[in-house]
Amino acid sequence: MTMTTSPFTFQLIPLGHGGIAPCASCARGAADAAGQTPPAPRPSEDILADINALPAAAHDVAFGGFEPFDHPELPRLIAAATERAGARRLLLQTDGGALSRGGNAEGAVLAGARVFEIFYHAGDDDADDALTGQPGLAAARQAGASALRRVAAAYPEAHLMVCGVAALCRHGGRGAALPAIAQAAARDGLDALRIEAQPGAAPDATQLAAAAEILIPAGIWLFGDGCDELPAGAAPYQLAVCQGDGCAVRQGDGSSVSSKALLARTLRHETEEPSPCLTDPCLTAHPSPCVPDSPTGRPS
Repeated sequence: MTMTTSPFTFQLIPLGHGGIAPCASCARGAADAAGQTPPAPRPSEDILADINALPAAAHDVAFGGFEPFDHPELPRLIAAATERAGARRLLLQTDGGALSRGGNAEGAVLAGARVFEIFYHAGDDDADDALTGQPGLAAARQAGASALRRVAAAYPEAHLMVCGVAALCRHGGRGAALPAIAQAAARDGLDALRIEAQPGAAPDATQLAAAAEILIPAGIWLFGDGCDELPAGAAPYQLAVCQGDGCAVRQGDGSSVSSKALLARTLRHETEEPSPCLTDPCLTAHPSPCVPDSPTGRPS
């Protein structure tokens, strides 16, 4: 796979093990193979040690690997991440359902979260719930995305970016599920959709094109696993998994839609010059595509 670079690399620190609302069948298989216990948070002191061990140039931090709103010391961990010298942005990976409860969405933004990744397994709510084994989660996720849109409108200075994660696996139909997930991303008003595919589950060119035809007219990024053959800078950000001995960029997270024509449409230009939408001030103020006067960086 061709890797491309991005001006933003979030240092992803696991908050626990078990994943974010994973496919239940995949999770059982992985747990059996690794002899793991049920999903559980990591000790806060271990997470704080990972935060303190980040390189000085690591300005962007992500929390994932476990539902953040289920970690008993999330406020303390967010404070540690946002208060470290030079930290500028915080990304939270979540199932989205917790964002619809109480003041979680607003509280996370006020604490410093600026990018949210919400996981999708299927475009159909019933199918998604069946895959995760959590009835009602898909509806709660949609309510959580709506809560973030309200918070974005209330706090335009926060410049939020809401990204869906298309979690593709063989139980969910592999890449065939991508177009329906793209429909759900457009319905939920997301800013981007990142593909995270299990081995052998990445979308093919036809499936990518079908998703792009849904997302690009709505001003929604499409990037991640299976998206290659693009010039550097095509993705809004990438992830580097950090725990213990250092950080490693995840394969696929720095690439984007596999058609240069679609890339030009996404970035709103026809040259090979770096897009102004990928500069630091622009992504901070208007997550890609760059659209002025829009609280979440999406077309009004």
